Amino acid sequence: MLVLTAFEAFYAIEFSKPSLSWTLSAKGSELCQTLGYHRLASVKNDKQEDFQYKQFLFWSIYFIDKSLSLRLGRPSTIPDWDITVPRPSTNDPHSEPVLAYFVLSIETARCQGNIYEMLYSPNSMTQPDQVKQSRVEALVSDLRNLEAKTWETNVGQRQQASR
Repeated sequence: MLVLTAFEAFYAIEFSKPSLSWTLSAKGSELCQTLGYHRLASVKNDKQEDFQYKQFLFWSIYFIDKSLSLRLGRPSTIPDWDITVPRPSTNDPHSEPVLAYFVLSIETARCQGNIYEMLYSPNSMTQPDQVKQSRVEALVSDLRNLEAKTWETNVGQRQQASR
């Protein structure tokens, strides 16, 4: 059910149906959180293959949720402070090259969630100008770090492809 929900949400985005994708993403988020895929304690005793599968599903839903949150001007259904499962890493020597871009997309989604929360949420709109300015500076720094990670990922993938 969860896999189908994630694929349907991606499909809805592809065909410019953001509201439908949001509905599907919210259901996927609810399922992930109910099943505890966002909590390390609930998946740490799983077999490695099961853990990776659950991690992939959760972070895929996370990506959709955060991306649509900014695009539609709605709060995310997955609070970052409630996540204890680790983000996927490219440090595994057996990982597929596409994983590097999956990791990058999760970082991008995290940044998008921060942009909504820090600049466009109802609470952020009521902040004094100096608070807004400091938030913009923090986000610019985050975007620069994301740009550097993107550059590193592209260079790393080119080097692996040339081997």
